[in-house]
Amino acid sequence: MLNFKTFLSEGYSSEYDHEHKYIGFGESPREMWENFIAPVHIYNPKNIRESVEHELKFHPQAHGYLEQEHEHASGNILHHVKKGAEAAFPEHEEHKETLRKHKESVKHWNNFKREYEHGENSRRAAANEKIDAYNAHASEHNKTAAKKERKPLIDRKKILSLGHGDKMLSSNGKYDPEKHVGEHAYGKKVKIEGLALAPHKVAGGVNVCPKATAGCKASCLALHAGMNQGEERNYHLKVARSQFLQKHPEHAVRMISHEVEHLHNSAKKKGYEPAVRLNANSDLNLEHILPHKYWEKYGKGGSHEVKHYDYTKVAGRMNSAAKRENLAKKGYHLTLSSTGTNHAESNDKEVSKHLHSGGNVAMVFRTRDKGALPHTVVVHHPNGKQTAHPVHNANLRDDRYNDEHHHPGGSNHGHEKFMKENPHIERGHGKVSGLTFKGNTNKDMEHTEFAVDSHHGVAHIHGHEE
Repeated sequence: MLNFKTFLSEGYSSEYDHEHKYIGFGESPREMWENFIAPVHIYNPKNIRESVEHELKFHPQAHGYLEQEHEHASGNILHHVKKGAEAAFPEHEEHKETLRKHKESVKHWNNFKREYEHGENSRRAAANEKIDAYNAHASEHNKTAAKKERKPLIDRKKILSLGHGDKMLSSNGKYDPEKHVGEHAYGKKVKIEGLALAPHKVAGGVNVCPKATAGCKASCLALHAGMNQGEERNYHLKVARSQFLQKHPEHAVRMISHEVEHLHNSAKKKGYEPAVRLNANSDLNLEHILPHKYWEKYGKGGSHEVKHYDYTKVAGRMNSAAKRENLAKKGYHLTLSSTGTNHAESNDKEVSKHLHSGGNVAMVFRTRDKGALPHTVVVHHPNGKQTAHPVHNANLRDDRYNDEHHHPGGSNHGHEKFMKENPHIERGHGKVSGLTFKGNTNKDMEHTEFAVDSHHGVAHIHGHEE
């Protein structure tokens, strides 16, 4: 039995399309997908190959969730989230009261998930009625049809269950403190958890990835890598978390705060360094959204200090000394993500400026082989000046804030050799965290603008005016 989208992709004949209308649907199977089942979000992440925004835009509206009704909606939602985050840290609240309110927030979260499930499953039930009717007709037809003329049956959509008691934060294999300890861990064991929201505009409401490019959306790890490719529940949990944060920010931030504190305590007991990524799939301005009291407790020098770090494409979050100083005081480390080079949405100039200031840049290269990363990125400035920046393998570890302690020469001999052979190229200040292409197919990797090409161990990008 085929799932409906696979059935369509394998070329169900137009002859059967016409026959299908006769049973009273008034539409062919293909038209059923385009006009009914796709809009109510019968979703298979592994098969998504078109624009994420186009493919998923129906989902929030189908559930009656947040929509951007005018151009200021995103700003209004973020203001609401910021106010809710502040409310989660009232003055002089006793610990006993904080725990009581956390339990109340968890109840709200579980009730919210039940509402989400109800909305999604109502749509699935309606879709299943049409699928059942089609399968009944196809089964009857197949009893007397020749083998080549038999119609494939379509899988019914299963009932969605988001489970009970899921936290706001989660972990994955790359965050395992017991893996890859050694040179790339800089002698540290780091326990990491992250807040995995639905990326970009997938969940409706605010755009949580304001600088997402077309290549970024098409290759998004939150939809196209690892368990995210076929685990439907993971996808819906991301959407539900995003909606919960936007609609009930005080409850969401109370849960996040409690879980960050638990991360701190459990990591310290095992001798690990605690770290958290609150923008695992998003790019929200958390240094301003989260209140001072949050950073005072969980930031640098706090009573429950946890290393905070994220990737960002919003260069404006750290493009001045004052902004970098504010981040440093909070203990919030940001790595600028490259969007690729030589295309309209490239952020080469921002990457060049950030490297010039000594910052760290994450760059995805057009390879799946972790051993085939380039050793050097050369920045070509308009005035003819060239600067070279070392690349290290960032696939093994995720704690980017530790990359600043990584010294070329110990593990990047290729870069040192390149510098000796090219004395006319200046040694750059910043470093590049090299990543291989993940998710999707090799064809996607070949065509995406998100990945950077390299030749003979060297990649080249355009620089900024100095």
